[in-house]
Amino acid sequence: MLRRAPVTTQLAIPYGILILPQALLYGNEHIAFIVGILGLALAGCAPVEVLLRTRRRDELLVASRERLESYGGILRVVALLACAAGQASGIVSASFGVGTVAAQLGLIRPLTPVGPLLSIFSTWTVSGAALLVAAHLAGQLTRRTLNLCFLIVITLEGVRTAITTITASLISLTVYLVILGIFAGTLRLRTCVLAVVAVLLIWPSVYELRNAIRQESGVHVSASVDAFDRLRYDQQISRAADIVDIPIDIGQPDLPDTLRYGLIPRFLDPDRPTLSTGNRINVFLGGTQTSSFTFLPVTTLYVLQGPLATVAFYAVLAIILAIALRSGSRLTPWRLIVFGLVSAGPLSWFAGYPDSTIGCIQGLVAALPLLAVLHLARRRRMLPSPDAPRRWTRGRSVRDPVAPPDRRRGLPEDHQVEPDRPAA
Repeated sequence: MLRRAPVTTQLAIPYGILILPQALLYGNEHIAFIVGILGLALAGCAPVEVLLRTRRRDELLVASRERLESYGGILRVVALLACAAGQASGIVSASFGVGTVAAQLGLIRPLTPVGPLLSIFSTWTVSGAALLVAAHLAGQLTRRTLNLCFLIVITLEGVRTAITTITASLISLTVYLVILGIFAGTLRLRTCVLAVVAVLLIWPSVYELRNAIRQESGVHVSASVDAFDRLRYDQQISRAADIVDIPIDIGQPDLPDTLRYGLIPRFLDPDRPTLSTGNRINVFLGGTQTSSFTFLPVTTLYVLQGPLATVAFYAVLAIILAIALRSGSRLTPWRLIVFGLVSAGPLSWFAGYPDSTIGCIQGLVAALPLLAVLHLARRRRMLPSPDAPRRWTRGRSVRDPVAPPDRRRGLPEDHQVEPDRPAA
């Protein structure tokens, strides 16, 4: 289901296991509003994914293996280096105060040059994880090794979370890696259910630890909100039901600004304002500039752009993923990176619009060096070797590229192939 309807599935999962059950359990009076907002998004993506049906996941993965094998071992190397660089840049940035709660509240001043310089690597973790899946499909990583790599990435994100005291990024990255694992077939449903139960059991302890770290940094923590109140995401959506005039204007980026933020790295445009849609929404609701609030992805888009834009936005996302995973095609690194960035960005459970969309565009730009290295490595592997046998094509003698030993239909490496002779 995730393979054939990725947008519909990723929209429905958080509502089915987290948002709607809590709304029903606690008797949320705005449950009809919550269902209606979800219906707008599904009205945009579901018809597109029904019309542009793709092949079954197992058929696609088998057909893609030969193409992914052509990249050789560099695929695994680039994937690991991208994940390492992405997580290292996040930890280093957090160590200098970038993205921490204390910096947002003005309690500390982050080191200014660090954030812009390391921001280009911030999305490499997402791209690197998608390339790890590509390496697994190419037979370069076993299922156990892939899951171990994902676990290491989550652990490093936990280190960064301990510094920033912001748990949203850890939860979002964990959900994204689970989505990748399900897509690649390395995670079973039973494992996912056990993981959800484990997260719910340890969440109160994690919440208390986060609050303790914040208090040590001088950040005020409200004692009236406990760990499970923090999981009442249905209440976040419900606050939008009281807004009368939809859409609202809080100075959110328009299309030119979205492209400016997405296509131009910050170190080339250091004077542009910081994206702060969550802070602007919090001020609109009567809060302070130092706090952030969103209505979760779908409802935030609805509040800022209106119902028609909500339908159109998720229809476009469905078209993008249908093209990336279209029927009759084989998975390639760039297709998997597009799937990963969309899943970790606009389709993330806790993303905010338009920040997540801009982040997705930034991730595509930042992934270009990775894709360029893979393209050049594959092209070099496919170049004809001087020792390759000759064949005749339209009266000319050309050399065939030498296939790797495992692609020679079982022939030994020292087997000599006689060159084709031109027809008389």
